[in-house]
Amino acid sequence: MENHQKMLDSYFGRLSLSKSRESEHNRNESHHKRLTSKEQTSSKAAGSRRNTMCLSNVRSGNSKARNIKAAGRLSNIAERLPDEILLKIFGLLRPCDLLVCSCVCQRWMKLAGDNLLWQPLYERYKLSQPGEPDSVYTTHAGTRWKRAFMDRCIQRRNTRLKQLLKKKDPYTGLPANTDSILEKLGTKWYVILRDRDDRLHSFCDSDVSYHNTSVTVRWYPPEFIPPDKIQGFDFKAEASVLFERDGSPIKDSPRKSSHLLSIPWKAPHVQSINRGEDDALNLRLPYPGVIVALWKDGGGLAFLSLSLHKWGLVERCLLGDNNSAYQPKLIRPPADDVDSQYGLHGYTCIVELRQQRMPCWSERFTKIHCPKEKIDGGHVTFTLIHMDTETDHSALTRKLCLPWKTDLFKGIYQDLCILDVTLFDEFSQPFWSVCTPVSVKKVEKGDLSMVYHGEQFLVHYSDCKGHIDASIVRDEDDRYLVTSLILSLKVEAINSWFSTSYS
Repeated sequence: MENHQKMLDSYFGRLSLSKSRESEHNRNESHHKRLTSKEQTSSKAAGSRRNTMCLSNVRSGNSKARNIKAAGRLSNIAERLPDEILLKIFGLLRPCDLLVCSCVCQRWMKLAGDNLLWQPLYERYKLSQPGEPDSVYTTHAGTRWKRAFMDRCIQRRNTRLKQLLKKKDPYTGLPANTDSILEKLGTKWYVILRDRDDRLHSFCDSDVSYHNTSVTVRWYPPEFIPPDKIQGFDFKAEASVLFERDGSPIKDSPRKSSHLLSIPWKAPHVQSINRGEDDALNLRLPYPGVIVALWKDGGGLAFLSLSLHKWGLVERCLLGDNNSAYQPKLIRPPADDVDSQYGLHGYTCIVELRQQRMPCWSERFTKIHCPKEKIDGGHVTFTLIHMDTETDHSALTRKLCLPWKTDLFKGIYQDLCILDVTLFDEFSQPFWSVCTPVSVKKVEKGDLSMVYHGEQFLVHYSDCKGHIDASIVRDEDDRYLVTSLILSLKVEAINSWFSTSYS
């Protein structure tokens, strides 16, 4: 019995071992099948992705080709459209968009300037003030309504700005809103270099700075044309014509150009030579208010600067044309045969010494007069600051010099500043306006002073109407004080303005 029991136990043991091995084999086989199916699936997916990418590239190429073909079809459609349909489309556009369309081709230029488009626009842009004068255009076949529309927009703009110019600045006596008006106009300042082959090279302003009675514009592009090829300089201002309802200029608005100044370039005399920190430049002053800076190394143009007086500046920027400058209207005082001192009293003068961007000194003088008996040597002399009266003396806020910059370099030109002078007669009309660079010259032996013992300097300017002299002293506290200011007018200038006969 024991042997039979052992045999049975051995048989069942072998049977369970074979079953366990079989189940393990089945599990391994099923696992292998699952891995194989996953690999096949991933391989199919990769192939599908590759096919999709290839298909997308093909579709992308086809899309680009279709876009090119579509653009060609659109251009062909635009070319095949009759004039009547294009005029209907153009009639839905803004004036500035019409002007852009006129630059596409000759056909569009002709259609975009059609009277059927511009006459309704002319009627729509009416003056805001019903009583204001308007341009007169009769409705006949020869009227160019596009030109009439532009003229009406310019007149509408100028009418609005005249109202803003009526307000006067209490300090300077000039229009109070000159700075904001020029900015609202979107004014751009251009210098045009004429070379010896009569070709024009135009440059837009690099920066603009506004002061009490003047404006300074500078140009320093990366590269000018060589000075030896320059024949002359033309300075112009451009202002927008079309404006939004809020008063800001339309982005693509046409612009009207106004000529400001033309000067020849014939190697003018160098007015001052640098004596201080900067030795890179030579400055030439070919015309009052104009600075031409030349590199000492190579002689090329470094920058150009133009300083303009604010009297009549807005009108000069608006009312001039492309070839000739606008001349502000002079309002001469009436003749007077009762006042024996007529033309010798009641003046107001504003004098400012400054750099190109920053002020250095400014004073306003009122009720200026000179007795008839003190007319001497054909000049009428007004003493604005007395050297002996210490309470008249005032300090400069900055040293008189001319900081400059270009795209790559900057420096300081010593012993040079900008002088602004505005002289009003007793009727508050501008009699003399000056805005020009002047030299600051050191005086070796000046008038003796019991108060100041430092270095003395002199600023001098003269033209056909008179001259002005300012004495400046450096005191022991390293301050610069204006200790004397003398204004002299020529008798012939006073006689011409007031219709007098002084001698």
